[in-house]
Amino acid sequence: MNDPFADLLRVPGSELARRLRAGLELIDAALRDGSTAAGDPGAAHYPEVREHLLRLLAPHSAAPAPAQPPAPVPSPAVSRQILLLEEFAGSTAARALGPRPVPHDPAQAWERFHLDLLRLPEPEARPWSRRAEQLKVSRTAQWIDLPAWGDPEVLVYPWPKAGVAGLRTARGAAPYPEVVAALGNAPGAARLAVLCTHLLAVAERDRELYDWASGVHDRMPLLSDPQVRDLLRGRLLKRLEAYGRAGDAETALTRFVEVDEYLCSVVHLPLPAGESWWSRLWQASRAELLPLRGRVPGAVVRRFDAPGTRMDEIAKWTSGDVRVEGQDGRVLHCLRVYAEVGGRQRPGRVIFGARS
Repeated sequence: MNDPFADLLRVPGSELARRLRAGLELIDAALRDGSTAAGDPGAAHYPEVREHLLRLLAPHSAAPAPAQPPAPVPSPAVSRQILLLEEFAGSTAARALGPRPVPHDPAQAWERFHLDLLRLPEPEARPWSRRAEQLKVSRTAQWIDLPAWGDPEVLVYPWPKAGVAGLRTARGAAPYPEVVAALGNAPGAARLAVLCTHLLAVAERDRELYDWASGVHDRMPLLSDPQVRDLLRGRLLKRLEAYGRAGDAETALTRFVEVDEYLCSVVHLPLPAGESWWSRLWQASRAELLPLRGRVPGAVVRRFDAPGTRMDEIAKWTSGDVRVEGQDGRVLHCLRVYAEVGGRQRPGRVIFGARS
């Protein structure tokens, strides 16, 4: 009986064959990495699976019948992409993000590699990003440009042969029109439109994000669900519209606290590191609170993102906090600031660590 995988790999000039080979190379790398784990109940089957993969990936398995031209092999650029993904998958940085299933498609793996870098401290992510930059990008590669809030940067390098469009920030690029329309002439609208555009663009690609603002206790919607992504976009736009319509300083501050909550509640688990791209996004949002608070005499805004903050120090100012596995009693992330405006109090909300 013919092996349909081997038959497809023999088809000359086939894009499907090229993608299958790239995917099998990823599977082989993932299994090799997992084969070192002690006590795996599937370990006895691994040698046979590995042998079969090697037969499929061996040059002769992709060779056609003598009368046909030789089957295509992955280009050097594709091979370097795969090698970089394999190397990162075995790195300490990747392991710190927790155990996760291997993406089925090389394009998904390439995209997740870049999205993982956004979760790492910038000094740790930079060498990996430079490695990706060194892979020559075709002049015909597709790029999606987002407005820059600082120096232009690449968030995802394109991989044209795998169908991955690049994502980068660029001076002069426009924010999403619906975000601009929702904000109108609200204070800080230009900067906020950039931050919200970045959030929505990355959330559209990152399937490991949670919408912590919409969750209840430890049940958080995952943005891998398209409906959850649509709800996130719709709710964020409604909060932006409410902020844009605020008629006085007190209302503007109250409404911005709600916008900031959404920006700071689209979060991974494990949480992104300090000095990461995500941390910079949150800090940029929180910085917008300062001028708004200054316009409201007597207003109080408390942030709970100082390293080492303990729950027993802030419990009277928070509500609906989220407990996750982590350092006992320590605040890991501030989802919503505490605000006291015009005599009305709105409690903050945090993610905190606790031992099982």
